[in-house]
Amino acid sequence: MRDAGHAVTVYEAGARVGGVWVLDPDVGGRGGEALTTANAAHSSIYPSLRTNLPAELMAFEDFPFAAARGWTRRAYPAHGEVLHYLEAYASHHNLSPLMRLRTKVTAADPLPPAPERGVAWPRWRLTTEASGGATSSPSSADYDALVVANGHFTEPRLPAVAASPAFPGLVMHAHSYRGPGAQPLAAALAAAGPSSVVAVVGAAASGEDIARELSAAAGAVLLCSRSWEGGLVRPVGRGNIRYEPMLRELHADGTASFAEGGEGGGGDAAANHPRRTPPLAAVIYCTGYRYSFPLLDACGAVAVDDNEVLDGLGSRGGGALNPLYGHAFPPSTAPGLTLLGLPWKVVPFPLCQAQARRAARALSGAAPLPSQREMEADAAAAASARLAAGTARRHAHRLGCPAQFEYMAKLTADSFPGDPAAASAHQLPPWRQALYEAASAARRADADGYRDAEAALGEAKGDADAAAAAWVERG
Repeated sequence: MRDAGHAVTVYEAGARVGGVWVLDPDVGGRGGEALTTANAAHSSIYPSLRTNLPAELMAFEDFPFAAARGWTRRAYPAHGEVLHYLEAYASHHNLSPLMRLRTKVTAADPLPPAPERGVAWPRWRLTTEASGGATSSPSSADYDALVVANGHFTEPRLPAVAASPAFPGLVMHAHSYRGPGAQPLAAALAAAGPSSVVAVVGAAASGEDIARELSAAAGAVLLCSRSWEGGLVRPVGRGNIRYEPMLRELHADGTASFAEGGEGGGGDAAANHPRRTPPLAAVIYCTGYRYSFPLLDACGAVAVDDNEVLDGLGSRGGGALNPLYGHAFPPSTAPGLTLLGLPWKVVPFPLCQAQARRAARALSGAAPLPSQREMEADAAAAASARLAAGTARRHAHRLGCPAQFEYMAKLTADSFPGDPAAASAHQLPPWRQALYEAASAARRADADGYRDAEAALGEAKGDADAAAAAWVERG
C-alpha cells in the first residue's frame, strides 16, 4: 500500500508484530471453556510447532528467510523462527512508523464516497480502543479504504458430535492445545494413567502433528477422520496411533461412539473396531476454524455461510448474497474493502502479498477492478463451477496446488494491465510450485520424518537456496 503511494495506518491488537505466530501460553479457557473464544488467545501456536512448508517457499517475494537473523537454516523452521522472520521483514521495510500496536478496531462503519477526491467507493469510519496504557477510551478516524487482515485461525469450527453433559473427559479444540504437558490436558492424561486414550478428531495438518506428539504421552491415540481416502497423511508416532472414522457421540461413561461408514487403518472401521471407543481421557477437535469479522458485524458488510465469506451488502436473484470476487473483494464495496488472506491450503505470505498489491493498485487507479456487475458475474460463475465440481461450500476458499499458484499469477497479471514486463518481474519463479509439490510428496512419503529429510526436497530446494543467496548478496 505504501509503495503504491497510499498513506497507511496499521492497527494491531497485539503488543508486537507477528499475529498468530506469537506464542501465547494462556489459552484463556479450561475444560469445556476451551471450545469457546471468550477470553481466548488469538494465536493457535503451541511450543513444539514447526512449519509444514519449507522456509524459502513461505517467504515474501522481496525478502528471503536467509535475510533474517534467528533462522537455524532448517528447511522447516520452528514457530519462533517464523516470528523472527516477520519482525525482520517489518524492520527491513521500516513498517514500524505505520503501526499502532495494542490498538483494537472494535467497529468499522461505511461512509458515503467522496467523488470530489476521486473516491468512488464507500469509505470507512473505524472505532478503535487502545490497551496497555493508564486509560483506555474509544476513538475514531475516517479512511478512504479498509483492508481487513485479522486472520482466520482463532474462532474454532466444531464438528456435529453430540455430547452428554456428564461426559467426564476433557473436550477441547486445537486452538487451546499447548502440548501434552500443558494444562488442562496434562491433568487429564495424569488422571487416566499410562493407559490413557485420546481421540484427535480431524486428520489434516494440525491433527496429524498433534496426534504424533500425543503418541509419546498417551497410551493410545485415535486419529479420527471423515474418510481415509484421498491421500491423507498417516503419522505413526510410537506405533500407538489408530486410524478411525469420525466420532458421533460422547457418552456419560467416558466412551464415544463412531459414526457409521468410516474407514480405519486396515479397511472398514465399522467391522474392524468396536462401535465405541475405550474411555477417553480427552477429545481434541482439530477441525479447523470459522471465518469471523467482529469489526464488521454491526454494519453487515460481510457475511459467512457454512464458512464461505460473502458480500453482506450485495444480493442476487432470490435474495442470495453475492460471493466475493477473487476471494478478496466484496463487489458492493470493493476496492474500498479488501479481505486479505482468506484462501487456505496455500502458502500464505506470498499469496497475501499478491492480494495486497492487487488492492493497492486498484485503489491508486493503476489497475482498476472490474465494475461491480462484472465482479458479481465473475464471482457467481466461480461459485457455479465449484458447485458443479462437487466442492463443499465450507471449502469455497480452499485452493491447494496448482490452483493457488494460478490464482497468484492472475492477481499479479491483473495488477499490471498493459505492462507484461512489470507483471513478469513480480511473478513467482517456477521453483516455488516445484518446491511446494516436492514438500507435499515428502510429507506423504514420511509423515513422521519429512521435516528433517531435507534431501527429499530435491532440486527445487537447491533452486530456492540459490535464489535466496543471490538476494542476500545483492543486499
